[in-house]
Amino acid sequence: MVTGFWTWLWGPIGLVLATPLTVCLVVLGRHVPYLYFFDMLLGNTPALDPPVIYYQRLLAQDQEDAMTLVEEYVKAHTLEKVYDDVLIPALLLAWEDRKQRILGGEDEAFILQATQDIVAELEALRPELTASETANQDAIVSIQSPPWIVGCPAHHEAEEVIVQMLRQLMQPSECRVEVVSTRTHVSDMAARIQQESPALIFIAALPGSLPQTRYLCRQLHREFPALHIVVGYWGDKEEFDKTLVRLRQAGASSLTTSLLQSRSRIGALLTDHPALSGPEPLDRQATQKN
Repeated sequence: MVTGFWTWLWGPIGLVLATPLTVCLVVLGRHVPYLYFFDMLLGNTPALDPPVIYYQRLLAQDQEDAMTLVEEYVKAHTLEKVYDDVLIPALLLAWEDRKQRILGGEDEAFILQATQDIVAELEALRPELTASETANQDAIVSIQSPPWIVGCPAHHEAEEVIVQMLRQLMQPSECRVEVVSTRTHVSDMAARIQQESPALIFIAALPGSLPQTRYLCRQLHREFPALHIVVGYWGDKEEFDKTLVRLRQAGASSLTTSLLQSRSRIGALLTDHPALSGPEPLDRQATQKN
C-alpha cells in the first residue's frame, strides 16, 4: 500500500525510493515528537488497545467520545467483557499514573466520575442475555428469596466503581448488591451485617489495596466465621497463588481476577448453598452452644 502511494506520486522513481523514504519517515516519527504520526501511519506498531484508547479519551476529558467507543464495543461483546476488557483496565491505568504522580487529582476525579456515568448509561443499553448468562440467572433465581450481597471497596474509589459494575451484572439474577462507600468504617459494616445477615460479601481490590483487603477479611471473618468472603483482586496475576494463600489466611473464601469470574463464583456459592442466609455473630453462636 505504501509502495503504491509513492509510485502513484512519483512514478518509477517513487517505486525505487519507496522503501528508503518510508524507513526515514518512520525513524523521524519515533524520534521527533511532532512527527510521531508518521510512525503510527507507516510503522508496524500495533494499534492501541481499546482500554488505552478509552483512557486517552478520558484524559482529554472527552467523555462523549469515550462513551461512543464503549457503545461500539458493547455491540460485539457481553457487558462483562466491556467491564473486564475496557473500563477496569482503564481504571488500573489511571491508578498506576496517579501512583507515579503522572495523573493529577482533578484528572483522576474526572475519570472516576465519567466511568461512573458510563456504567449508569450502560444499564439502559444492556444487551440481551447470552445463553450462559441466562443459565446462571436461572440457577440463582431458583433460590426461594433473592439474596442480599454486600459489595465493598478495599480502599480506593475506583474499587467502588467496580462494585457498581458487579451490582449491575447481578441484577438479572435478582441478587441485590449493596455498594458500600469507601468512607464506611468496618465497624459500621459489621453492625449492618449482624443486623441483616447478608448471603456473602464481595471485596473489590486494586493492586495497592492488598493490606486493606487482608484487614477487612480478618475483621469480618473474626466476627462472622461463617461469612463467605469473595475477593476480586486486580493485581499481579503471576502472584495469584501467593495472594490466594495470604487472603485465605485472613479469612477470604475465594479469590477472583475478573468480574466474569466474580459473578460465576457468587452464583456457584448461592446455588451450592440455597439456604444461605448469612452468618451468625460469635456471641450468638456461643449462646447456642451454652
